[in-house]
Amino acid sequence: MEIWKDVRGYEGVYQVSNLGNVRSLDRRAINHKSGTTRIVRGAVMNPWDNGNGYLVVTLQDKRKRKNCYVHRLVAEAFIDNPEYKPIVHHRDTNRRNNKASNLQWMTEAEHAAAHLKINQERKKQREQTRRQ
Repeated sequence: MEIWKDVRGYEGVYQVSNLGNVRSLDRRAINHKSGTTRIVRGAVMNPWDNGNGYLVVTLQDKRKRKNCYVHRLVAEAFIDNPEYKPIVHHRDTNRRNNKASNLQWMTEAEHAAAHLKINQERKKQREQTRRQ
């Protein structure tokens, strides 16, 4: 079941889900030149790849735009971080899998150790494949 929560700092404007989706909400937009208002319909946003495999969305607050990593938005909304660890790690190493169940907070040392272990496992798998 998909659960939606407000994006911190963008309450009432954007929401993020536990499945890794981001959406804008219906809102009133003011034309600053004419002073008229209109209703802007909310929609699920289409994230884009930043070139390193991470999904990014652009959030706008008044006139300022900010690119945000989807995995960080999900982690900030759904995963407790009582120790204030700075890094969001993808458990399955798939940077496009931004489900809350696939993310965890880590320190830099924990993150480095996790990637070292993953790389060692991949190396063993390659060696076993070569032997066969």
